[in-house]
Amino acid sequence: MSNETIGNDSNLRFGLEHFPWLDPFVPNRWWRGGWLQTLSIKAVRTDLDTDRWPGSVQFDIVGDQTPPDVLSGYYLPAQGPGSDRPLVVIVHGMGGHARSGYMLSMAERLLEAGFPVVLWNNRGAGDSAQSCRRFHHPGFTDDLSDLCEYLRTDRSTWCEHGLAAVAFSLGGNVLLRYLAETGDDSPFSIAAGISTPHDDRTKIRLQTGVSRGIRCSSQRFFASA
Repeated sequence: MSNETIGNDSNLRFGLEHFPWLDPFVPNRWWRGGWLQTLSIKAVRTDLDTDRWPGSVQFDIVGDQTPPDVLSGYYLPAQGPGSDRPLVVIVHGMGGHARSGYMLSMAERLLEAGFPVVLWNNRGAGDSAQSCRRFHHPGFTDDLSDLCEYLRTDRSTWCEHGLAAVAFSLGGNVLLRYLAETGDDSPFSIAAGISTPHDDRTKIRLQTGVSRGIRCSSQRFFASA
């Protein structure tokens, strides 16, 4: 498990200033090691309900294909007047969706700290599964780019205090690539990738043992979908 902060020195200071409550990761003594930590997300329980959160908005972004793919997400505003904290976009990993337990858990913690959030469905996941002919993959950044453009142009009041991002697993790969592509022009002031499989050690691990079997099964599923 690795947490990575992306940005220049000023962005790092911004992150430390706005996220002082985010303690260093310490694994639960009963959930040590990558496999157990991966399984532990099944035990995550949260009371957050996107349909009942005050002021929540489910939104769609229609693509330019024919017929168009329709991507979807949820906006949950911070509670309490006068919040000047950035909107945090939360992106899930492979097999997840906007309302996965770990996504709601992260959103709940951010909302408690006064941050508005967007829970995002990657292409072909969650609510967008029935309205997309294609699936997302870790090298495809167009959807994240379209989301940022949509937020800044169509929903500017949501992100009037800036944008931040948190992305899990393969969603983190998309975020890291997007940050590399946009550089200083990135709309995100601060971004964090959680458990992103982007380095050589991860590649080697995914090519051996049980991990290889799971990866090959996933590839066959997406190839046949």
